[in-house]
Amino acid sequence: MKPLFWRHRPDKWLTRVCQRYRAYQRPPNAYGMSTDFELCLLETYAREVFKGKGKIVDLGCWYGATTLCLARGLAANTRAVGYRTIEALDLFEWESWMDPIAQELCLPRQYEPSQSFYEDVKNLLSPYCPMVNVQRQNLLQYQPPPEPIEMLFIDAMKTWELAAKIITCFFPLLMKRKSYVIQQDFAFYHSVVATNHLLMWRLRDYLQCVHHVPCSPGVVFFCVKPLHPSELPPLTPDSFTAEMVDEAYEYCRACVSSDTHIMLEVAKLGFLLERGHVQAAYRQMKKLDAAPSDDLSDEMLEEVRRMVQQCPAPRTGPEGTEAASWLGEIDAWSLALSPHTPLSGGSVRREGGALGGEGDY
Repeated sequence: MKPLFWRHRPDKWLTRVCQRYRAYQRPPNAYGMSTDFELCLLETYAREVFKGKGKIVDLGCWYGATTLCLARGLAANTRAVGYRTIEALDLFEWESWMDPIAQELCLPRQYEPSQSFYEDVKNLLSPYCPMVNVQRQNLLQYQPPPEPIEMLFIDAMKTWELAAKIITCFFPLLMKRKSYVIQQDFAFYHSVVATNHLLMWRLRDYLQCVHHVPCSPGVVFFCVKPLHPSELPPLTPDSFTAEMVDEAYEYCRACVSSDTHIMLEVAKLGFLLERGHVQAAYRQMKKLDAAPSDDLSDEMLEEVRRMVQQCPAPRTGPEGTEAASWLGEIDAWSLALSPHTPLSGGSVRREGGALGGEGDY
């Protein structure tokens, strides 16, 4: 007889949601950079899968689109008992890079840099009060209450310090064979999301990849083993050798659809440059050079150039002028492939469109 876990596979509901993606209609006041497919997945989960054994936590909810769809689903869930709470956390502080996104989304208000939009998000989500607890928090200073988490949606792992804080404080609250983690920035090319790639590889014995949301960077993981704080592996970028980075990205490629593999390859190159692994970065550039040039967007190549400019003194590979010449060759390669004026800032993510980040701490 098969174990209970395998008689109730976590991907059954994901099979159902795949059949609903195309028909899903985004709520008119769901202002955010998440794709329609991601919102469909969140609403379906909260309505049909969530059992109330723990909380739903939304880290980096920005203008509340993900929280809104979770709340719509939870409001229609008649089976969940116990916890019926969505914790939505963000700084809710406007930054200038958000301006073009707000214009694209037709946000109902304009904001100045450093201005808070916390009250506006609270008002938008007020129809679902007290089901939704919107909190203005700096995650680096926040300690979650010791309550179980049944679903953790993450759009906040934008630095290594934040990533370590989230894993240390939130992941031990996940429940074995009950909890899901959704890494919203997984299939993306910015070097900052190497936190997603490398740390989820580190935790692969605890969290099993079960779904990549189509036309989006979101990837769903299922908790198969409880994670105790005493068992946490190293969570710093310096703990990864170039060989470990290779292994981690092979694992991550298997987590996403083939059309987004190029995203991971660019993120890998950016991380290697960031950590000064020049020889490994050079090999990665040669690997990307073999990819169809149409797969590499101007935004991706701009990110490579940015990381070349920020690359510290090489820690691996030849030193001195030879290493510097390799950096110059990577930079020249990225310029040669991008004849257009580089784009700056984030891109709005919509179904079938460009991909970009949402919540930002």
